[in-house]
Amino acid sequence: MKRVLITGSKGFVGSYLAELAVEKRATVTGFDRTAGPDRKEINQLEGVLEDTKAIEGAVKTAEPDTIFHLAAQSSSLISWEKPQETFQSNVMGTINVLEAIKKHAPTARLVFVSSSECYGIVDQKQMPITEKQELEPVSPYGVTKKFGEELCQFYAQHYDIDAKIARFFNVVGPKQRDDFVVSNWSKQIAEIEKNKHGMIKVGNVENWRDFLDARDAAQALLMIGKSKTEHEVFNVCSGKPVQLKQVLEMILKMASRDIAYSTDKSKFRKFDIKKYYGSNTRLLKETGWKPQYDLETSIKESLEYWRGKKQ
Repeated sequence: MKRVLITGSKGFVGSYLAELAVEKRATVTGFDRTAGPDRKEINQLEGVLEDTKAIEGAVKTAEPDTIFHLAAQSSSLISWEKPQETFQSNVMGTINVLEAIKKHAPTARLVFVSSSECYGIVDQKQMPITEKQELEPVSPYGVTKKFGEELCQFYAQHYDIDAKIARFFNVVGPKQRDDFVVSNWSKQIAEIEKNKHGMIKVGNVENWRDFLDARDAAQALLMIGKSKTEHEVFNVCSGKPVQLKQVLEMILKMASRDIAYSTDKSKFRKFDIKKYYGSNTRLLKETGWKPQYDLETSIKESLEYWRGKKQ
């Protein structure tokens, strides 16, 4: 892995991946709708996935041996509000990436970042979810990610593109947008600490979810990128379900003052499942990946991030 192209290079996981690739002494080209590099070692290009010339130009410039495709509309909630925009970014954008690879980097490995939302509603008896589980998404976002996977598999079959798929479960850590649960709660607490009043609003805290630090997720992508396994799909997750109430209690204990919370039913999801977590056995065994960050550290650093950010 000498020359790397990362779409969504300034996003949450993408920025950590770019930094990690630089540390591994790869030549890194980033592609993102936001201009300007975070590190001078990264050749940062500006553009959007829907612009075929822009993504083709990025592939030509990078001359990559490995491509990590992270850029996407990544919010399930937004996908209900803006399904057309989500489809354009996640499906048409992925076609544009695959076409650019076919034309200008046919021997490169592609690692496509997908989502556990592809699985949809899964019976509790089938937990933890393995990569063999049927895909039955129940959100527009999940549908687009399933389409993205199928496109990668189609191009692999018909054009011999070397494609791997990384299905992310819940990813957490500093720098995450505030429309994801841990980051949202961290931001609320930071604002309450600053204003010295207020109450944190939460959704359904009875559910259990699978959380993994973004830096561990970035490391997993690198390991998948250089793996020699024949398997195409990997769950990227901790493999450990944690109740959201426990996560909330951890955050509240880290607050500098006593803070109460109230339930906001508008935050409840349209389709939900009580306990949802994945199996990372394939990832562990076939790539040598090992997570380094525990959930408490991820939460603490997320809170510190929002405390230091200008509101």
